[in-house]
Amino acid sequence: QTFTLAVEAYGMSVSGPGAISGQQYKAITLATYTVTGGVAPYVWSTAPALPAALTINATTGVISGNLTAAAGNYTVAVSVRDNGNQTATQNCTITVQPVEPLVWVTESALSNGKVATPYSASLVVSGGKDPYNFVAKNGSTLPGGLTLNATTGVLSGKPTTAGNYSFTITAKDSLPSPGTIDRTFTLVVEDYGMSVSGPGAITAQQYKAITPATFSVTGGVAPYVWSTVSALPAALTINATTGVISGNLTAAAGNYTVAVTVKDKGNQTASQNCTISILPIEPLVWVTGSVLPNGKVATSYSVNMTVSGGKPPYSFVTKNGSTLPVGLTLSAATGVLSGAPTTAGNYTFTITAKDTATPVGSVDQTFTLLVEAYGMEIVAPDPLDGTAYQAYDKTFTVMGGQSPFTWSATGLPTGLTINATTGKVSGTPTASGNFSTIVKVTDAKAQFVTKNGTIVIAAGE
Repeated sequence: QTFTLAVEAYGMSVSGPGAISGQQYKAITLATYTVTGGVAPYVWSTAPALPAALTINATTGVISGNLTAAAGNYTVAVSVRDNGNQTATQNCTITVQPVEPLVWVTESALSNGKVATPYSASLVVSGGKDPYNFVAKNGSTLPGGLTLNATTGVLSGKPTTAGNYSFTITAKDSLPSPGTIDRTFTLVVEDYGMSVSGPGAITAQQYKAITPATFSVTGGVAPYVWSTVSALPAALTINATTGVISGNLTAAAGNYTVAVTVKDKGNQTASQNCTISILPIEPLVWVTGSVLPNGKVATSYSVNMTVSGGKPPYSFVTKNGSTLPVGLTLSAATGVLSGAPTTAGNYTFTITAKDTATPVGSVDQTFTLLVEAYGMEIVAPDPLDGTAYQAYDKTFTVMGGQSPFTWSATGLPTGLTINATTGKVSGTPTASGNFSTIVKVTDAKAQFVTKNGTIVIAAGE
């Protein structure tokens, strides 16, 4: 018997970049190779070896690293071997381009700086081989307060003196034969420029609180600390954080000039003069008029006795020989006259107000107060008469006063009673005649009023 057998190709192949290109001393873009067919796991390699500092990951087939080899073209076969020891390859040409020349990236005119203010500028080069080194060229001087980091090329610090500066920096790379390049830079350092703004004058009366005066600063570096030279007049203060002057003018009348001063984080200062004028105290005078609002017996009463001028706080007393209406009292601290008057009438009394100035000021005022009668009145039903042995139903009412009310009566005809809550007289009279009756009502304030009358009871048929 004759047999035939077709043996197919193994069918494993590699795909990936056929060329890799980059500059000497720079990292390449990762080059990834993949395999089709075969049996995992796979092992990757190259023949011949990759240029110096490049590697291929034996597991993933990724070529990476820096191009440190000499400039030129390098061809390698990227190979993969599978679990069955079968291999596949793909050629790749690696081109190492010559290193770029060392050049300055930072322009020669640097950003402006300011006295006592943090400054930082990065001096940058490209090309050559990093890392780089930076130094001020011999004979070249940096602005006072600034230093140059030899490794990073950062020029930083706090300039100390305003002016226009010019200096030359030499940058050097790390090639075997190092490249160097100079650049002359210009830098303008501005004045610090911190200033204070706020009122140049503060005026108010002695013993009065001033309107808070706010000072502000332009320029400088927060946080700021505020103070004055010389000290503020007694009882005035300046907020060290906000620059606000506030308080009462307790010092003697006159003009006081101080320098309002601010110091910033960099210990720089600025100031502005301010004149504080303390005007003489106003005379103590009564504000409340001499005729007080009317009051009413047994009714709550309150009025503020008010003065102005002088120096608060004030005190209030009844002048010797003067008497308040009975039921009213005067608060010595607040000047409030309050209470519930007990007796109607026209009253006159004198109040003395004193301040706390040195010397003490005092002023009298004579007041008049009309206390009206309470004004409660009983209204009797009309007619009051009734008939013996017939039902009687009459109601008394009250005008004024404050509920609830309590009613009572004396001298009612026999057989009649009064409802203590409603004032209704009811029942059946059992005798005829003229009965002198007194009806009394008491309100919630214990005020009462009575009404006398005669109830005539006619004989029944």
